[in-house]
Order: sequence, then structure tokens, then C-alpha cells
Amino acid sequence: MESISARQAMKFVETAEQKGITSEVFQILLASGLPADLLEVPDPKTIDRDAFRKFLGLSPLEMIATVDYDLTLQQMIAEAAFDWTNSDITPERFPVVGSGKKKYRFKLYEPKRGISSEDAVAMMAKDGFPAARHEAGLTFAKAFPNEQLKRPIALLGSSAEVSGFRLVVCLRRRGAERLLYLVGWTDDWDDYWGFLGAQEVSGA
Repeated sequence: MESISARQAMKFVETAEQKGITSEVFQILLASGLPADLLEVPDPKTIDRDAFRKFLGLSPLEMIATVDYDLTLQQMIAEAAFDWTNSDITPERFPVVGSGKKKYRFKLYEPKRGISSEDAVAMMAKDGFPAARHEAGLTFAKAFPNEQLKRPIALLGSSAEVSGFRLVVCLRRRGAERLLYLVGWTDDWDDYWGFLGAQEVSGA
């Protein structure tokens, strides 16, 4: 049986650096014994990575869901099962635009810095992911309800004027409760915000 090569060991270290793991955190991880436990798995090919990530509370590697544009806005909101919804999110302000069913690949962006709405939209577009509209965001909230409990998520693909202000739909939390919220487009987003991109899956 071949021993681990220096290149393989270096690849592990490079992965840790790409994930932003500091030396202190890396030492804590090693001391926890978790890496040693993983190395005891007789056949690593049997590990279901998505199930393992779910157990750890991490986001799925790939987030795909189908938006049903034949549903009304109220039906989309009801299916997402929020604990509270802003009453200003109405079909008149946020109409469902489209028909039939379309599959989307979702991606969450977390710049970890203050950013404007325009810059956040440009960041996602450069990566090939248009900013998610409210229809896609509501479907995302239904399919992946725990994601908004990790960080608030802005849906910058659509907006509406409410009481003279341009507002966008956001997925937020209050304790363990999931909220459907409105936040101003012109506000600069703090570093704890996430932004949802939605890329239509071709041929779906």
C-alpha cells in the first residue's frame, strides 16, 4: 500500500487555505479528532457527501429547484411556510412574471464586506448567475429553508416602490423563525448579508 505523497498532503493544506482556515482553527480541528475519525472509515467511497454536509449544517454542494410560475404569489409564499411575512409584499407590487415550470441552479454569495446593491448584482452576473427574483427566492426558501437561518439573504433581481422607497424582498430570521422581509435597495448591505443568484438550467 502506497503512503501519502507530499503533493497530496500539500493539496490538503491548500484546500484549508482556500476555505480561509487559520492556523489556530486548523489546530483546533486536529485536536478535536474529527479528521482522525474520517481516516478510520474503511471505504471512503461509501460516504454520502451531501448527507454528511447536511449533518454538519453546511449548505448542499448543489442547490437546484423548480419554480412553478403558474402559482400565485400568495401560493408561493404559503408553500415556503414563513413564520412572518411583510404585508407590503403583494401581487400588485411583486407580480409573478412567467408561466410554466423552470428549473434553476442557485448560488449564495457572501462578500463578507459592505456592498451596494449594484455591486452585488454585478458580482453575481460576472459569475454567470443573475440576481434572483422574488419568484425564484420563494422557491429557494421552500426547498432550502435552513439557509436563511444562517444569514439574511437579499433577492436583488426584482424590486418595487413602497411608500416612495425602492424595496427588495429578503429572507431573514428572528431566532428560529423564518421571515419574509423588505429592505431598501439603496441601503448599503452590511458584511453579514448574503445574495442569491439564480441560473436557469438549460434543457430542463
